Amino acid sequence: MKNEPIVVVVDITLGDQEKAMLLLESLLIIPEGCSCKYLIQLGQRRLLPELQEQLVRFLGEKNAIIAFALPKIEFPQEFIDQETAKSYTPHRIPLSIKKNWFARNLVLLKSILELEEFVYLSPEAVILQYEWLAKLQALSQDQSMPVQGQRRKLRFKDEIISCGWSADGWFSGQALRRLPLIHTFQYRQANPWYRMSPPGYSWQPSFCLSQEWLSAFDMPLGYVIFALYFKEITGQGNPLVWDSHCREQIDFVRLNRPDEAAEQHQEVVVDKNLLIMNEVGPPFAARKRLRDWYIKQTCKLSEESGQANLKGTSLSLSGPKYNLIGRNERKLTLEDLHNMFSGERCFIIGNGPSLNNTELHKLKNEYTIGLNRIYLNFEKMGFQTTFLCVANPNVLKQFGKDIDQINSVKFLRYHHEYIRNRWNVFFMEHTGFHEFIKDLRGFKWCEGCTVTYCAMQVAYFLGFKTIILVGVDHNFPDKGTPHQLVSAKPVDTNHFHPDYFAKGVKWQYPDLAGSEVSYRVANSEFSRAGRVILDATVDGSLDVFPKCDFDMLFGNEGYISNVR
Repeated sequence: MKNEPIVVVVDITLGDQEKAMLLLESLLIIPEGCSCKYLIQLGQRRLLPELQEQLVRFLGEKNAIIAFALPKIEFPQEFIDQETAKSYTPHRIPLSIKKNWFARNLVLLKSILELEEFVYLSPEAVILQYEWLAKLQALSQDQSMPVQGQRRKLRFKDEIISCGWSADGWFSGQALRRLPLIHTFQYRQANPWYRMSPPGYSWQPSFCLSQEWLSAFDMPLGYVIFALYFKEITGQGNPLVWDSHCREQIDFVRLNRPDEAAEQHQEVVVDKNLLIMNEVGPPFAARKRLRDWYIKQTCKLSEESGQANLKGTSLSLSGPKYNLIGRNERKLTLEDLHNMFSGERCFIIGNGPSLNNTELHKLKNEYTIGLNRIYLNFEKMGFQTTFLCVANPNVLKQFGKDIDQINSVKFLRYHHEYIRNRWNVFFMEHTGFHEFIKDLRGFKWCEGCTVTYCAMQVAYFLGFKTIILVGVDHNFPDKGTPHQLVSAKPVDTNHFHPDYFAKGVKWQYPDLAGSEVSYRVANSEFSRAGRVILDATVDGSLDVFPKCDFDMLFGNEGYISNVR
């Protein structure tokens, strides 16, 4: 039994689908620390395309199966009739919410009936620690309770008493099967917390206290299990007696913030080192938790490998005063990004030596797309590029740890095994020879012999009307057979930084002729759409796009129109 994989039930039958995506993402990147298998419980609702894609990826990378079947227990029509006949009261729970509770309770009931022990996760959960599952199992074995989750609390007189467990956490199906759980899906019994408050006592009760009945129809199953379990072990129906029996339980699964009315009346101190998972509120809280974990972990991995943190990665992203990307704290989809910057202008920053003669600090308030190892110039530029494009697998393989530390929104060639930080990272597959892909929602682009061509497709997809190239020198001192893989020389003279491709680094000779073919395709597609690509590279050798003066682009209204 000890050597068998732990079952993790991921319930996405209900709940916010964006948070479900974030949960799956956290499970993909954070090691469990022990053998496990995932059971993904789906319902009958239609899943968003983004969640479908995330689910397919999860099934491909994890030991996971999908399940639909649930216990054949009907939503009690008698209870529905009783609820419908009720008059409105401030504490009355809408029937629609009770139906959702009932559906989720069925998933938990199924798990209890079929599994000896398991971990249940809803879209409210966010994983917090490396080897989280091993730690959760170890802590659970040291506890006497059949459930290890956040204890729900309510305020009674001057005390805070326990009244239930959250759904997310560890469960002993073997212990819980002794309880008459199925009975609570079919019948109601008196709620032991109901009307506990003395007359005239003013307070805000937890919702479980305000409901007349205790059943899997009337409240989440965690409250019902709590009542059944403590009634059995104490032989009493007094919730105050029950509370005294669970005082020693450790909350290593708990709410992210004290949002229960009871906890608002006391100072809640959370030992963050103890927390294994959180239940969070709105999606932004889950996004922030996941993003913070990515940043913390990539820095930790960098330190463990003896690699210093990159200079400039603490700088803000470039962009106008009202930057739509901001600090990159919003979890994005390609649907979100499509035409997000319609009518705006952006700069594609190449990697040529001419960058050393370009006042790049002027781009701090502009949208920018950086290429490959442009991050080596972040400190000098004074900002991180808004976006980053990497198309060469050798760059990802050799510098994945660097790329992990960058805060830009990233479009990368599909080699996800080199990238741990998946925050707003879009993995693209290569297709065609010089085809210009206008709609990237299929996660495909055409590399067309140069990553600059990929950036042009990204810029088009994002909706930018005017694209301005800088640092696209189109001239390499080192000559060789296009696409041939070679080892770099001690000093790199082909790029803006001498260590761009330092000694021993694998890189490929450029294909300038092939690149020009792609550039002419891009120029044609932009012109056809009433957009334009301009070249502001200092002393650049590319002659496909109209030239413009870099310094004239700032504080000179109408200059771009004259260039055209």
